[in-house]
Amino acid sequence: MMMLLSALLAPILLNRALSWPGAGTRQASRQVETRSLCFAFPSFDVATLVTDTMTHQLQAEGFFVRTMDIEDGIAQVRKDDTAFSMQLRGDSLEVQGPVSHLPVAQIAVFEAVASLNTSFSRLKSDFDPVRLQRQLADSINNADDGAATVRLGSSQTLNVSQAAAINPFCISLQLKGDSKEAVIRELLESLLAARRITSVDTAFAAIMEREASMSTGMQDGIAIPHAKTDSAEQLVAAVGLKPEGMDFGSLDGHPTRIIVLSLSSKSNPGSHLQFLAAIGTILRDPTNRQRILAARNAGEIAKIFGV
Repeated sequence: MMMLLSALLAPILLNRALSWPGAGTRQASRQVETRSLCFAFPSFDVATLVTDTMTHQLQAEGFFVRTMDIEDGIAQVRKDDTAFSMQLRGDSLEVQGPVSHLPVAQIAVFEAVASLNTSFSRLKSDFDPVRLQRQLADSINNADDGAATVRLGSSQTLNVSQAAAINPFCISLQLKGDSKEAVIRELLESLLAARRITSVDTAFAAIMEREASMSTGMQDGIAIPHAKTDSAEQLVAAVGLKPEGMDFGSLDGHPTRIIVLSLSSKSNPGSHLQFLAAIGTILRDPTNRQRILAARNAGEIAKIFGV
């Protein structure tokens, strides 16, 4: 947090004048000094989160926030005589506007970071992933007949676009690694060999960063390590089995036997969340898990997933 605030306290002042559309009631001949401030964040995800939080807080204060270019992440902010623009540039947020208006933007960024810090502190202290996982399982398995629920059958498979993420050559019936890190690298090596990713190290770093926040070892011997990375151009996945079981930091503390690793592009994640949900739906069925563990070849596993 201190590093993030340090970055915010030292924004880069760019030495170029920027034209501001819409002069309002100002005379056309009046010269308004404009500047650009750049706030650097640890990652694109953090920059996006801060920007979204800042946008909501500005709107709550009565500011009008208008998206000018969705693809380039440009938004215009106005309230009374105050006006400036915001643009996401990778892992940075750039704010442009009249010099006298920029303090409002600076305070808005500080308040957004402070709000997020409080929220994440509460999340870290109060959130129980094991309890949440059990609640989700109970809501599916014990829902009333009249309630909206998901009933699973052994014939449940991925749809066509989701199935395209799994290459049969990236399915291993017997993983060699004995640790979480080892099996993740092993699955990434299979994706690299199939030319589905460009760098094992880049993808590995992204997955381990995700694992550090919360283990993807679920219940019932399942793990679904995943991440967004520049190493993948589209949604890709690899499947590995560890029949004897291994420690993957699962929520229920039981050994993990079925691992489905998936990656998507940072700039174009596609339907990654839907893919993860579909995989979870398939593997939640004990019949499917038994069939996968009993498979004699990669083709049989691919067929279970609908590949």
